[in-house]
Amino acid sequence: VHDFAPTLGLGRFVVFEIPRTETFTSRGDIKDEVNAALESAAKAHESLVAGEWDEVMEDLRGVWELTRSKADDIKALLIRDGYTEEAAVSFADAIGRHFVLASKFHHRLDKQRKKIMPEIKAAKEDAYLVYAVAMSVLNLIARKVQRLQ
Repeated sequence: VHDFAPTLGLGRFVVFEIPRTETFTSRGDIKDEVNAALESAAKAHESLVAGEWDEVMEDLRGVWELTRSKADDIKALLIRDGYTEEAAVSFADAIGRHFVLASKFHHRLDKQRKKIMPEIKAAKEDAYLVYAVAMSVLNLIARKVQRLQ
């Protein structure tokens, strides 16, 4: 990519790699939800490769649902791994705000469910931002679960 993209007029790229997390073979605690989120992430990856930007946003909902439904478990996991209470809360707040942003591409009603908002069509850069953050969050949670449980 670094050698050929500029020559082809595609610009320069930053390559960002994180380890791909495998599904848990054992069940229980947060593992079932992590596995469901990993399935959502795999579907999002297929949509990303296909250039289906809106579908990427929708497919990643499973990752954001994990962070919302298991917020207390994730906070406890972070604290067991050495985060302070304040840092764990800041992590949850940051991810919660990202969930709200990603939801804007999917939901047309405002938070009070009274006003129809304009449709936001995801562009490539939107999909890549949400995908990169979701994969990083999922990697962080899964690695800590593997190490601490």
